[in-house]
Amino acid sequence: MSRYNNYSNTKEDPITLHSSRLVSYMNGHPQTLLGYAKYYGDSRTAMHAKMIDIDSSGIVLDVTMEDGQQEEIHVKFKTPLRGYEEVRPVLEEMAKEAETALGLPSTRPPSTTAPSDPSKHTPYVLPSLIPLLVGLSLILFVLCLDLFPEYLPSFIAPLREALGPDLCRAITYFTFTVRSVETIFITNVLRERGEPDPVTFAMWIVSSLLFGYFGSYRLFEEGKDKANKAE
Repeated sequence: MSRYNNYSNTKEDPITLHSSRLVSYMNGHPQTLLGYAKYYGDSRTAMHAKMIDIDSSGIVLDVTMEDGQQEEIHVKFKTPLRGYEEVRPVLEEMAKEAETALGLPSTRPPSTTAPSDPSKHTPYVLPSLIPLLVGLSLILFVLCLDLFPEYLPSFIAPLREALGPDLCRAITYFTFTVRSVETIFITNVLRERGEPDPVTFAMWIVSSLLFGYFGSYRLFEEGKDKANKAE
C-alpha cells in the first residue's frame, strides 16, 4: 500500500499531455524512483523502480522486490498539481523527504537537466504553397525591378521606366525595411514565448526574412491552438 493512495487519472488532466516525456526523463534517475518506492510506497525491500505513469494527482511505479516479485505502486501527491511548472519542485521535494527519512545520499535529479516546458515550444510549420509563392515572388519582383531588370518579363519593362530608378530603389528599401521589422517582431514573439529550441527559433526567423508575413503567420495559428487547448 502506498503512503498516499486514491490515485486517479482524468482526461482533462494538465499533466497527462506531458506524461510520456516526464516518465522518460524520470526513468533516467532510477535511484530517485527507488527512494519514492521505499518511502512513499512502504516497500523497504524494493530493489528497482521504474515510473510508468504520472498525472496531476500522483505517479505510478513498477517496483521489483528482493524476491523478484513485481508490484505496482501508486503514490499520490499531497496536493494535486495545477500545471507542468509544478512537477519538478514537487518531485524534488518528495525526493528530499524520502532521502532524509531513509538516510540515503541525494538522489534528486539535477535541476540543470530537467526538461524544458514543452508548452513554450512552437514547432516550425512550412507555409502552404500559395502563401509561400506569393511571399517569395514579391521579394524577387522587387529585386528584379531595382537590381536585375534584365530578368524582368518584357511587359514589366515599361513599368520600371515609368517609375524610374530612384523610385525602384526606394521600393526596395521600403520592402526590406518592412521585412526587417516583421522579423524583429517575430523574434520578440519567440523570445516572449520562451522558445527553447534554437533550430526552431532560427527557422521561424529565416522564414520571416524570406517570405515575410506569409512565412510566419502560422506561428500565431499555433499560438491560438495552444491557448484554446489550455482553456
